[in-house]
Amino acid sequence: NPAICEKTDSVDFEYPAWVLGLDYQVSDELFVYAKTSGASMSGGWNIRATRVPAFEPEDAMDLELGFKSDLFDDTLRLNGAFFYIKYDGQQRFVNEFDPIVNSATQYVRNAGKSHAYGAEFELTWLPWDGMTITSGLALLETEYDNYEVLESIVSGPNAGQQVLVDHSSENAPQAPEMTFNVGATQLFDTSLGEVELHADYYWVDETWFADTTPRPGESAALIEQFEEEKRWQSVPDYGLFNAKATLRTNDGAWEFSLWGKNLTDKEYYNGVGNFYTGFGTAMWWTGDPRTFGASAKYSW
Repeated sequence: NPAICEKTDSVDFEYPAWVLGLDYQVSDELFVYAKTSGASMSGGWNIRATRVPAFEPEDAMDLELGFKSDLFDDTLRLNGAFFYIKYDGQQRFVNEFDPIVNSATQYVRNAGKSHAYGAEFELTWLPWDGMTITSGLALLETEYDNYEVLESIVSGPNAGQQVLVDHSSENAPQAPEMTFNVGATQLFDTSLGEVELHADYYWVDETWFADTTPRPGESAALIEQFEEEKRWQSVPDYGLFNAKATLRTNDGAWEFSLWGKNLTDKEYYNGVGNFYTGFGTAMWWTGDPRTFGASAKYSW
């Protein structure tokens, strides 16, 4: 019979949330605003991981300056925002090899103090009847200001010993410096109904998925392994092109679509499974290849 394992723990968290904003309608075409806010994400327990304590709440305070504009007789809409965010106890998922139980584990830990800043822009343009062009641009910079954490040495005479690792000045994972998109949609009427032709392109910069500082006290062989691992801790930048054609019948009952995704058949990756220093393996999750499809929808 399976053994029964019972463990009871409790933890309490309290934190305020607030928002303060000012806005001003400069003219019929331009609106500007400033906003600051503070909020927290609850802490919790790491159920799966061994020897890992509860993680604390993640606190964030942000400052945002932005504008919204409708120009050229409302045919061009341009919105923009500039922001700065300061984190305390930012929560991070970590994949780590635990030499005590000889197993890989995933858990959440707090990452000390960090900050992020950047800008976001959105554009919508109506150049002629039936045509809509949209675009978006996001720029982001991130950095840990103070991130020291205990990690387990994996190999060598000190295996299993926990040492303090300083990740300060590293960039935060899963935060590409730039993402960009642009799309165009043309509508026109036919004897069968309304036809919509759409195409879009999406770009994302190189994305890191793991911390990049080795643990002091590791064996020389594992340090060398770690340097090799850095190649597998990020996925390269990529861009995807998609298109779709849709017919909506005049009575509004039927909608038929033909679509294609990743039309250039770009080989790309969108995630990392990284246990190189523990097991000598690292995985990149591949994105979908070029795909085509059709759909039909009936409404009543």
